[in-house]
Amino acid sequence: MVVMQFNASHSLFPSSFALVSATSISGCVISTTRCQWEKAPGAFRYGCLDIQDEYSLPTVFHIKSKISQIEDHFKKKRGCVSLNHLSGSGAGCYPYTCARNTNSAALEVLRRNETMQGTIVAADFPGSGLISEIVRRNG
Repeated sequence: MVVMQFNASHSLFPSSFALVSATSISGCVISTTRCQWEKAPGAFRYGCLDIQDEYSLPTVFHIKSKISQIEDHFKKKRGCVSLNHLSGSGAGCYPYTCARNTNSAALEVLRRNETMQGTIVAADFPGSGLISEIVRRNG
């Protein structure tokens, strides 16, 4: 697996903002920073995504609700690209505690062969199992 970080000065994104094809980055974990995606040919804006991002978790007792939202978003039928955030935090729920629970739940959903076609998964502290399953599904 290759882990890459792209930014506006990266050689893959010259001033013309030519996009890398999805097949050339399949199996990669990508972190993007400061990219002007709206200027890239064929790119879509973040606002056009079907997004699940209920990140506010006042206490650890709210993690179960977050997991339900993650599972529902994976199962949702759609005709567009979706973004499923597994992260969350709050005064009584630290990011690592949330991630440990939501990442495990997402991995279980994916292993049950739930569809995730056209889904971007954003996670804090992803483990090797979750990363491997996402990469396997993109193979």
